[in-house]
Amino acid sequence: MLEGSGRWADLESARRAAFRALPPPIRAYLDSGAEREATLAANRAAFDRWGLFPSVAERPDATPSLRRRLLGIDLALPLVFGPAGMLGLIGNGGDLAAARACTDAGALFMLSTASNHSIESLARRAAAGPCLFQLSLPRDRALALRLIDRARDAGFAGLCVTVDNPVHGDRPAERRHGLRMPPSPWLVAKMAVARPRWAWRMARQRPRLANFAGEGLSMEQVVDQIVSPVGWDDLAWLRDRWIGPLAVKGLLRPDDIGRAAALGYQSVFLSNQGGRHFDSGIAPLDMLPDAIAHARGRLEIVVDGGFRSGTDIIKAIALGATACSTVRPFCYGLAAAGEEGVRHVFALFRSEMLRTLHFMGCRSLDDLGPGKLRRLP
Repeated sequence: MLEGSGRWADLESARRAAFRALPPPIRAYLDSGAEREATLAANRAAFDRWGLFPSVAERPDATPSLRRRLLGIDLALPLVFGPAGMLGLIGNGGDLAAARACTDAGALFMLSTASNHSIESLARRAAAGPCLFQLSLPRDRALALRLIDRARDAGFAGLCVTVDNPVHGDRPAERRHGLRMPPSPWLVAKMAVARPRWAWRMARQRPRLANFAGEGLSMEQVVDQIVSPVGWDDLAWLRDRWIGPLAVKGLLRPDDIGRAAALGYQSVFLSNQGGRHFDSGIAPLDMLPDAIAHARGRLEIVVDGGFRSGTDIIKAIALGATACSTVRPFCYGLAAAGEEGVRHVFALFRSEMLRTLHFMGCRSLDDLGPGKLRRLP
């Protein structure tokens, strides 16, 4: 019998539970997209353009394997959680809860530069397996070097630099609720009335940008540092300063994939930040076949954006992705039930992936390929 979540029947149930737990401005922070939300919708629609071929001729006798290797790290699930800033606003335990759930599921956790647990705190307390550190490259290179050195000294298994956040995105849903970072005292009071339990947790945990404590910077100054353009010279500079697995997140153009490989990066995360910043963008899944062709086996491709089920993950792996990265589904679990909620969402995804592989007659993810699916008219 395939396992599933005893708490929620499906991801939509987890989403509804999350919305019951969060005040409206934080719901908007979690679930809304940029401008008209066209990119957000495109990310989801991309999966509906592909259909999978079930097989009646082959049936695996044992439970199919979901194991994968990414950046030299062995994973029991082909999944990366993150990065996600300010997880402490979303659910109890924030980054720490998510990292622990990832470890138990055999997935990979990526800590955000804008995390509420510091680099050292997560490494010390998470009892986690290998983790990645996501770097939003500060304008101040001395500050950037301090973050890089701290991640190395804390034992992070790899570094992933985000390149697609040159300016602030515009999410009208957040503006309609008056949300900015940090939230104004008036808005905090309003949210406390709407969701007292959430407000009590905020009062106890007081989420902050923990990686910048002691830098003498306000939240606004930190945001100004890390929301900045990143170019190829910056990527070369970073490559020379990090010893170990190195990934770049936010590329979509096929020619950029080849350029990243030539620079010595081991992995590219195809991403448009979940449609949160730039509208009318192309869905990462739509660019995956071209990215695989331009990678020519020189680097690993991780695809991000729009995942809402284990079947979505199977489609991306069949199209050539090494692994998949997602945030929102696990944040629904985190908001609704903390660490246990994240575990339940992992269980849902695992159950869906195994069931799909059984129907397709695949013994492992390695049996997947372009021949296992068709683009629908």
